Amino acid sequence: MIAKKLGVNSVLWLVILFVILSGCRSGALEYDLIYEGDRLVLNAYVFNKGVIARLTRSNHPQLPLPASFSLAVPGRVWLCDADGVIIAELEDRGDGDFELDMSLATGTGYILKASSDGFDPVVSDVVAIPEPANPLTVNFRGFDPNNNNTFLVDMAFVDIPNRKDIYFWEGHALKNGRKGDFILGYFFNEIGPQCGFYSLFYPDDCFEGQPFQFDCYIERRNMPPNNDSLRIEFGTVHPDYLKYVKSTELTGDLEQIFSEPRPLLSNVNGGYGIVLTKNVTYYDFKL
Repeated sequence: MIAKKLGVNSVLWLVILFVILSGCRSGALEYDLIYEGDRLVLNAYVFNKGVIARLTRSNHPQLPLPASFSLAVPGRVWLCDADGVIIAELEDRGDGDFELDMSLATGTGYILKASSDGFDPVVSDVVAIPEPANPLTVNFRGFDPNNNNTFLVDMAFVDIPNRKDIYFWEGHALKNGRKGDFILGYFFNEIGPQCGFYSLFYPDDCFEGQPFQFDCYIERRNMPPNNDSLRIEFGTVHPDYLKYVKSTELTGDLEQIFSEPRPLLSNVNGGYGIVLTKNVTYYDFKL
């Protein structure tokens, strides 16, 4: 009886494997996805120093990308108040990129609007910039005595009590004042999974109202003369930020291989995309 069950299971797995391999040979599994037509896609950060946005158009998931591999479209993007009244128009930097350099207030509602010829306009939900974090302390410890190709950096701050915060940080190279690649890495900490840390995002669940330190490093190849400075961006993000990052994950379980595609979190009406908020402070250091 057991042998018979094993035989049936083996046949079933062989059938599944055949379907998968057939799909791979043809380039993709046959799967009809619901597509509502070409629309504008607005992805943006609204933060205390302004707005960074990208305006593109959607592309049917079962069709190839255009020859240029670019979905950017010419258009206009506006920052508005919670009632939809225009505050300022973002500067068009070309190839779908838009920016606005303006101090924005925490706790105030903002909306982004965008339009492009041939597409319906899009409007985001009302978003608000979170409260700022306490100042960050940065300690450059020097090269690791056990690995002279790694320069050690400690970063520490004190969590604000009685307030739910999600912190984030990024470390970029600066050369002649221009922002470059990510060069600041972090050491895996066993407390991370226990406290719900997610990549460079740190919910304060495990250190509510307490000091917290995380250890980072810079590889020697990213030190001078290749780069002359380091910019650390540190601050808080709205909870939707973390929800969106998690929504982009693809399930890797074999039993989920034929499940419905997981939709991405979106707060853009009339199109696609996400408008997220953060409150950031820049810390610049000479290397």
